[in-house]
Amino acid sequence: IVSSIIFNLFIAPILNRNDSLNKEITVTQAKLKRYLWLLGQKDYIQGKYNQFFSAPTASGQQENALVSALADLENLAKSANIRIIDIRPQSASGNLTAYKEIFIDLRTEGTIEGYLKFIYNLENSPSLLRIKRFQISAKPNTVALEGSFSISQLSTGE
Repeated sequence: IVSSIIFNLFIAPILNRNDSLNKEITVTQAKLKRYLWLLGQKDYIQGKYNQFFSAPTASGQQENALVSALADLENLAKSANIRIIDIRPQSASGNLTAYKEIFIDLRTEGTIEGYLKFIYNLENSPSLLRIKRFQISAKPNTVALEGSFSISQLSTGE
């Protein structure tokens, strides 16, 4: 009885703790092996990363201009209660190196008052957004209108 009590109170907890520590060591060793393998692949991963993200900064600036133009369009549409159905950026063009012209095709839905406010705010925006083409048509059996816009923005070509 005494040896059973000693075993259950002192030796069994030590053996259980030893087993849990051995499991932790095994898991940690597996993690370390994986980390060592990844560390060995560092040059390969860095090369692939540089291959994809070493594009010239001019395209980065052009992407920033495009993102800015899209954000401006969304804000203008929201303030005029116009719902954007589809928005598609087109490729930039420009023969001169001083500027690039970004084109965006936009399909919207809203009321006539909303379109008037949207067009006015768009043409007077400080971000050089201009409407190149637009078409507004009535939706059957509703007061809502569907709009299709082609919008351009001038940005620096640097």
